[in-house]
Amino acid sequence: MEASSWQNKLSTVRERNLYAFNKSLFCDVKFSVLDSNGGRVTLQAHKYVLAISSPVFEAMFYGELAETGPTIDLPDCTKEGLQEMLHHMYSDEVSLNGSNVMQVLYLAKKYMLPFLEQKCREYLEEELKPEDVFVVLPQVKHLRDDKLEQHCWDMVDRETERAVSSEPFLDVPHEVLCQVLGRDRLKIREVDLFQAVDKWVLKRIKEKGIENKKKIKRSILGEEGIRLIRFPLMSLKEFAGNVLPSKILSTDEITELVQMFSSLAPSTKMFNEKSRIKASVFSSRFNDFSGDIWNYSGNIDAIDLTVNKAVSLVGVRLNGSQGNSYNVELTIYQIDTVLAFSSSSFQTEDKLIDDQYHGFTVTLDKPVPLDPGVRYTIAAKIQGPRSYRGDNGKESVQCEDLVIQYLPSTKSRNGTGVTQGQFPSIILELS
Repeated sequence: MEASSWQNKLSTVRERNLYAFNKSLFCDVKFSVLDSNGGRVTLQAHKYVLAISSPVFEAMFYGELAETGPTIDLPDCTKEGLQEMLHHMYSDEVSLNGSNVMQVLYLAKKYMLPFLEQKCREYLEEELKPEDVFVVLPQVKHLRDDKLEQHCWDMVDRETERAVSSEPFLDVPHEVLCQVLGRDRLKIREVDLFQAVDKWVLKRIKEKGIENKKKIKRSILGEEGIRLIRFPLMSLKEFAGNVLPSKILSTDEITELVQMFSSLAPSTKMFNEKSRIKASVFSSRFNDFSGDIWNYSGNIDAIDLTVNKAVSLVGVRLNGSQGNSYNVELTIYQIDTVLAFSSSSFQTEDKLIDDQYHGFTVTLDKPVPLDPGVRYTIAAKIQGPRSYRGDNGKESVQCEDLVIQYLPSTKSRNGTGVTQGQFPSIILELS
């Protein structure tokens, strides 16, 4: 395009503005930034175009304290990020990728460009991979973007194994590591999570150039980090083969865990044994509910079930009544073999569950594996006031490719069956 006639070849103001920007024609402001190699470069633009897109630039160029120098130094951004932001301000178009999206998002927030910010958010929500989530998470925390931070945490919960196996996980700050360990919905075996944490610790040791690894591991992970690992969720074999050789635990901690693995009451209580609920499915089995008509006289409510694929039983939801509490003894059987037992008091949740009934959730200490085609019994001895009752129960419930078949139980003595009673839903964990 000939320099003397380019205006006549471009039919829109947008095209002409973009051409002038790309060719650095008539520019009246310069930005000094760093490129990807750390070298300082200059980008030129037009104050008017920037000011009509950003109230920050408007104040910067036309406000009472307007910049008067020919060059503005921007030490907090890169050439790639600034160039993409400027391109969007001239064209309403943006080309985002994994290398520039966080820098563009930062600049969009800094210069109050909500439409560009939304495009960055949409890109991250659609394109973010588990292998990159720990690159993005610390940055969105720094930007205080609660929505994007929650998106990152949801991905960590859903794709835990891929996320903590990635290289970026090894570089997360200690604060973020502890936040990961404190989460209740990680989809990973505890022994695998421990191994990922051990790799994180080993990288810190390598960076410090320390030779005696075992003595320093505990101080690097810290007391908080150690307490957040749920060692009781491991098997004795996993614990002995992976944790003990690391020598990261004290004698008192090992004693407590061995007592727990041996089904003995531990002399101390230092570690969390609450199950991490992974990729849960809430299987609701009733179509209707009746309020406060189900009585408890010390008899057992029970239901049998089978599944068509390997899953784990995490817990159950039980009917209650508004503002009341209940004592529950929950037992899981295979025929007459007890697979799990839990006993505690529970307060009915303030809001209706699924907008249908008042109730509460009972979570098992450890998930119970359920094999396909095997008949299991869920039995509960409940003490408390009258509660809701489930009605018009379904014989089977399908959740994608998982099918749960409900059957009457010979252990039920309080009226619960397939069509009515207790256990409005069960909580299953996909393998």
